[in-house]
Amino acid sequence: MTHDRPTMMTAVRWHAAGDVRAERVPRPETTGPGELLIAVDACGICGTDIEEWRHGPIDIAVDRHPLTRRQAPLTLGHEFCGTVASAGPGTTLRAGTRVAVEVNLSCGTCARCASGDTQLCPRLGSLGLHGDGGLAEAAVVPESVCVPLPDDLPTLRAVLAEPLAVAVRAVRLAGVRAGESVTVLGGGAIGQLAARVAAHTGAAVRLAEPRPPRRRAAERAGLRTAGTHTALPDDADAAIDCAGYPGSAADAMATTRPGGRTALVGVSTGRLGLTAWDVIRRERHLLGVLSHTMSDFTAAVHLLATGAIDVSGLVTDVVPLSAAIDDAFVPLRDAPGDRIKTVIVPG
Repeated sequence: MTHDRPTMMTAVRWHAAGDVRAERVPRPETTGPGELLIAVDACGICGTDIEEWRHGPIDIAVDRHPLTRRQAPLTLGHEFCGTVASAGPGTTLRAGTRVAVEVNLSCGTCARCASGDTQLCPRLGSLGLHGDGGLAEAAVVPESVCVPLPDDLPTLRAVLAEPLAVAVRAVRLAGVRAGESVTVLGGGAIGQLAARVAAHTGAAVRLAEPRPPRRRAAERAGLRTAGTHTALPDDADAAIDCAGYPGSAADAMATTRPGGRTALVGVSTGRLGLTAWDVIRRERHLLGVLSHTMSDFTAAVHLLATGAIDVSGLVTDVVPLSAAIDDAFVPLRDAPGDRIKTVIVPG
């Protein structure tokens, strides 16, 4: 007896602000060279997904994207891992290979791509925002953005590869070195991961987070915590703002020494709360962190595969795809509470 592949699947799709639906759509097929059909094993929900639902379009493609040639309605989800179901012409990964998906798409020909700064490509696109992402049973992705995973890496660790890649980049751009002191603002997923990566480099890390359960999660990983940034010393070598509330950039910088470095990861629609003199008078350094490159992503997968950093307890909620709106999106919008990372699984 043979079984035909299902022709329909469930996907969480963005249609407009306030209009995200878990709906039945045609199941994709591998149609182009260099493409893989991925059976999604898990997909994390990012604050970006919730903000696009509440206030979008912010970055999601409502006009045809110049690189992907796609526009809304689109399947959300840019933090996913899965298993290769089938492969198109010119690919090397075989069916059954587990992969994490880096999701960023760049032109490959501009000056920024040539320098390795693919995340600054003027035509940058991302699966889940400018093309169909991983909040679905399956997705078609370029093989070039897939990183193979070891068979023994649990799915609920592997699904953290994308946010961990952001943390890897933040720590790298902040110039964190062994023996330095680092402040991290915000105990959500990115903040927790950035603190762990900084500690892995040999830095002394303090994480500022008002919610006690999030502080406890950091403390279980051996990190020092505080309820507010004002409870921290003002002599850190570097600060990483993963909180993204109005004024958090200024709060993060206030924890650094003269000449200190502050990396901005969390996104706020408000003003930074800084003046030029705040930066100049103590020769502080302020920089932005956007997403990640493939080198950041492969480094993140390596950290997960080797168990170099402790990510236990960071996945706080696991929700089936069919219940994603009511049991994940709505709670994250209305009462995010102590959740750190919510993960959607197909079953």
